[in-house]
Amino acid sequence: MSDLLAAWDLGPAALTELGATHNHAYRVDVDGRPAHLLRLHVARRQQHEIDLELEWLDMLAARGGPSVPGPRRTRDGSWTAIVEAAVPDDDEVGLRRSVIGASGERVERRLASLLTWHDGEMLSSLPASSDAGPFAETLAALHAAGAEPDAVALAARRRRYDADYASTRLGRLVEGYPGIMADGSTAAALAGAVEELRATLALAGPPIMVHGDYHPGNLIQGPDGVSVIDFDRCGLGPAGLDVAAAIMYLAPRQRAQFHRAYTAAGGSTGVPDDRFGAFIFLAYLDNVTHLASLPSERERMPGNIAQLAAIARAVVSG
Repeated sequence: MSDLLAAWDLGPAALTELGATHNHAYRVDVDGRPAHLLRLHVARRQQHEIDLELEWLDMLAARGGPSVPGPRRTRDGSWTAIVEAAVPDDDEVGLRRSVIGASGERVERRLASLLTWHDGEMLSSLPASSDAGPFAETLAALHAAGAEPDAVALAARRRRYDADYASTRLGRLVEGYPGIMADGSTAAALAGAVEELRATLALAGPPIMVHGDYHPGNLIQGPDGVSVIDFDRCGLGPAGLDVAAAIMYLAPRQRAQFHRAYTAAGGSTGVPDDRFGAFIFLAYLDNVTHLASLPSERERMPGNIAQLAAIARAVVSG
């Protein structure tokens, strides 16, 4: 296992597997204390995407704004390293990509990155009685940093959350679920919502670096405050995308609270309230198409697509 850390000059270290969601993750203990998080990235992620994500985290950490995990370069100055990870016999996907490593075992070559460890509790949700203000203020601070010219330039090299992106994501749903997506009223509503999104983006002002997946599950409540994690989906887009993604996980009272705190902290979606539904559509569409790539979510997809169509109809009808 220590071979996974060979690209970094850490000295003696111990690894504890934390499990796998989209990435495999390990806590790295140095001198008996948690020091780093090692991520083995899913095979579909490209190195330049990961490098840009880590460059953004490095910029945020240096800026001293919202607390984020800082990336650590390898000894040759790279953000990522190629490692060989053993493939379990029951990992059908991994076995299809595996090769025979130097040890004679079946291994999968994966990109790995190392981040500073942040102690605390991962928030799977924000309890309905909780104050959503700090959650909103942290996002406003992220957006202030994301609007800086160097951040926007970096974001432009990542994914772009615009109407063309929405159309592409819908195309993937058509490929995966042609029967459901062929329904005439569903197709018309989704196409109409994309055009409403296009018009809304024209009013929203210049795009910024957005988180892309801002919700309570990507926060760590630590002894010194909140840290934001999981920037896998960061890119160039409207601030309203992150606001919409956030409030979908909140109770009605908290949604109004979130909006007030976000605005008071200097945040703005750039559009009037009657246009905000287009951002809800974009956030939900991106989440649904992300889930569609996971075999475990396939049974839920008809319901997810039905909900997406309902949001689209609400956007089109105003």
